[in-house]
This record gives sequence, C-alpha cells and structure tokens, in this order.
Amino acid sequence: MISKFSALIPGILFAVLVLITGAPAQAADGQILITHAKALGGNVTPGDAANYPVTLSRSGSYILGSDLSPGPNRDAIVVASSDIAIDLNGFKISGGPAGGTNNARFGILANGDRLTVRNGTITGFESSAIQAPNRHYLIVEQMRMINSLHGISNPTGRFARIQNNTIATNLRTGIICGANCHVESNVVSGNGYWGIYIDAGTVLDNTITNNGRSGIYVISGTIGYGNNTLIGNNTGSVQIDGGSAYWFQLHPNLCIESATSCY
Repeated sequence: MISKFSALIPGILFAVLVLITGAPAQAADGQILITHAKALGGNVTPGDAANYPVTLSRSGSYILGSDLSPGPNRDAIVVASSDIAIDLNGFKISGGPAGGTNNARFGILANGDRLTVRNGTITGFESSAIQAPNRHYLIVEQMRMINSLHGISNPTGRFARIQNNTIATNLRTGIICGANCHVESNVVSGNGYWGIYIDAGTVLDNTITNNGRSGIYVISGTIGYGNNTLIGNNTGSVQIDGGSAYWFQLHPNLCIESATSCY
C-alpha cells in the first residue's frame, strides 16, 4: 500500500502546483494541453483571459484534449506568437452547424509566423477554419476543414505547405494562399467558389472536383501543376487572372470539365 501511494505522489504534487500557480498543464511529452474546460477557465498561456478565444502567447507545442466549441461570435484559438504547433489530436473545433447563422468566427486565427496545424477537424465557422493573413511558413497537414466560409485563408503569405488534407463543402474558397505555396495530396471539393486560389507555387496530386468556380485560380504569379484530378468544376480546371499569371504542366492532369479551360 505504501509503495502504491508513493507512486501517486508526483502526480498529486503536480496537480497541486497547477492549482496554486496557475501553470499550464502539460502532456507527458511537454506539449501544453488545451481543453474546453481550460478555455473557459483561461490562463492556458499568460494573458489568456477566461472563455474563448484561447490565446497562445508563447512559442511551443500545444495539443487538444477535448473538442472545442467557442460559441457565437467568438474565435476558438488566437495564435499570438510565432513558432507554434497545434496538434488537434483527432478532436474537433466546431463553430456551429453547417450554414448556421450566429456561428463562431474563426477556428484558428494566426498573428504569428511559422504556425503548424495538424490532425483534426475544424468546421462550421462564419469566416475561415484557419485564417493566417500575411503569415509566412504556414504548415497545415492531415486536417479536415469543412462547412466554414473558407477552408484555409493565407492571402499574401509566403512559403506555405498544405498537404494531405480534406478541404470540402466550404461556402466560398477551399484554399487561399500566396507566393511560393506548395499544395499537395489534398481533397479540395464541393466548395462554393474556387478550389485553390493561389498566387504562385506548385499544385500536385490533388483531387479538385465540383467546385462552384474553377478548380485552380492563379492570381498573378506562376504555378507548376500536375497529376491533379479536375472534374466538374463549374468554370473549368485552371483560370488565369487577366493574362498576368502563368502555368506550367509538370505532369499530365485528368480534366473532365464542362468549360473549355482544361489543360
């Protein structure tokens, strides 16, 4: 009995320390834990007020321990520092029902560079599932971003890598990214506007189908693209903005479109 009690002492002391100091709870590998209860309580990082959004003011690694539901007119997570990684750990960040009114605004709002988001679902936000305007070195992988206004919005950002995600049935655009953007092995389908709205970069091995406008829209730069499946996009496979942008086919693409812009 004594040995069993002794084994519990470190955990008890850690719990007491967290209660006394307000120190963020950490998972076994040093990741800082985010749960719905902790969001309501605040102090996930210094300066994080009670209730949503969860404000991440320190660089480091974070992991979800439950689903998050911020409620109407709020954001779920605000990234207030650079060099942050968020592992959703299979959990869901929900802004409300698909197409609902008075839903939450942003799933993850990034105000720092070098953000990584992986391994979960973000759904039902009145704006973007992930909003990272003018943020650089964004990585999004193994995510589902569905039923929001936009999936990923990284306008004027540079050096993003968006890989192995499902970005579907958003009201407007699936992926918006700036220059030097690498988009690979995603399902980008059923979005109301464009599938991928890109300034410049590489688009490879994606399934881009049944989007309300073109599958790929090139804003002003140059893209290389290949091995994509483009089917049923309403205004064709690739649309070039005003002749100021260029595309180069790296490998053959499968295109079955009602419009003529199938390259």
